[in-house]
Amino acid sequence: MAGFLDTVGNFLNTVSSIADAVSGKPIPEKKLEFAKALIPKPNEFVLYVGAYDWGAGAYAAVVNTGRMLDSSLIKKEDFQVSVVTISSSSLNSAIGITKGERQIDDVYSSDSYGNKTDSPTPFITLRFPVGPEVEYSDPFCRNILNAVNDLFGLRIQNERLNLNITKMAGAVNPLASEFNFNTLASAGISMNYAYWTPALNQENAKIPLVIWLHGVTEGGGNPFVPLMGIKSVNLISNEIQKCFPNGAGILVPQCPTTWLETTSVDPMGFRIWEPIDIQGTIKKYAGPMLDLLTKYTSMQNPIGTDADGKPIGVTSYYTQALKALIDYHIATNPNIDKNRIYIGGCSAGGYMTINMLLNYPEFFAAAFPTCEVYVDNKISDNQIKLLAQTPMWFIHSRADKIAKPQVYDEPTVARIMAAGARDIHFTMYNDVRDLSGLYTDANGNPLIYDGHCSWIYVLNNDPTDNGISLFEWLSRQSL
Repeated sequence: MAGFLDTVGNFLNTVSSIADAVSGKPIPEKKLEFAKALIPKPNEFVLYVGAYDWGAGAYAAVVNTGRMLDSSLIKKEDFQVSVVTISSSSLNSAIGITKGERQIDDVYSSDSYGNKTDSPTPFITLRFPVGPEVEYSDPFCRNILNAVNDLFGLRIQNERLNLNITKMAGAVNPLASEFNFNTLASAGISMNYAYWTPALNQENAKIPLVIWLHGVTEGGGNPFVPLMGIKSVNLISNEIQKCFPNGAGILVPQCPTTWLETTSVDPMGFRIWEPIDIQGTIKKYAGPMLDLLTKYTSMQNPIGTDADGKPIGVTSYYTQALKALIDYHIATNPNIDKNRIYIGGCSAGGYMTINMLLNYPEFFAAAFPTCEVYVDNKISDNQIKLLAQTPMWFIHSRADKIAKPQVYDEPTVARIMAAGARDIHFTMYNDVRDLSGLYTDANGNPLIYDGHCSWIYVLNNDPTDNGISLFEWLSRQSL
């Protein structure tokens, strides 16, 4: 329930942050918040953040105490590290709400990059445990108190050494630091995005573009959240890039709220969310009330259809803005092959993948929706025929309780195949298990994650069919 409230809180707060913007005008690039390497100034710390299968984890902090200290003075038990909500404009946790305390694994004298040393030094490194079940491991403030998914701050204290370090110099993640960032204003919507282009051996070499759309909790105003929150940075890893002869460009847009907001509105003017299994539980229990509200108010019934006979609440409010962003990125990156534009995403991003295919059926060369949440009974037979024309690879887990396969992609895939699909694949896992070997259950078996987390398989290029991996298959697709 707490996770649901955090998601709703993030949505409600980020709605108010959407800027009115002039259509089609790019906004200057944002300053990088993650670096490949960074040295803290006196009385500052640098946060080291890893991107793991289960999400982002802050595993270390390098502190500059401002004075030379002998290693014999550094004792783990003397340190206390508080997690604090802060403003990204200050990066100073001297002020802010204390969220909790971080467990400390180790503390030692180090150089400015966290390497252990026995020599006198002003630098101290604190190591923290990270993991899917470790409290405050996630460095991003994804709750009702923070609308833009800022980093948490740390208040690092040591009374014996008279230390109270609260200012963050920045954060370090080598892969995230390789991305560039921009914001595009279109159709009254301002949307952040991260992008990366491989080094090319030939100036005129053409490369495909892989577009990855995040899930419901990675929206907001911090474009590092879609990169780090679900290990999307791995799209630029050698394991995936080697599947493409010259590499592939990567584009990771960030929705200000959630892709699930649709163009349909309720009587209060709020946009209706997709998806809901409106033909199931809601129809059974809320149907009679909705019929009355529809009859005697201006409310659109989300179970019904509009004046044109189309289902209510299916087209994302961000459809045109996302297409404008993609078009702008392609136009400003001439090495991208317009015949090899691939789109995929997880959960809400999977819904948006289907949504983009339906609205721009001849634009994308292939798609890979993952644990997608586009309710099958909202897709018409004619739309199914459109989807059948695009090579697609669906990925899901039988253990998914959030997006049940029988409501979403299972019937959709069956209908697409019946419509004469040109090239379709469907990888259904029994559950979602740790692939890193780092996390196990009490019996030493790979830890089983929430069944909705099928993106773990995708971002590790695990799905295969007839000996061909997902990204190898993707590299062969063209209009």
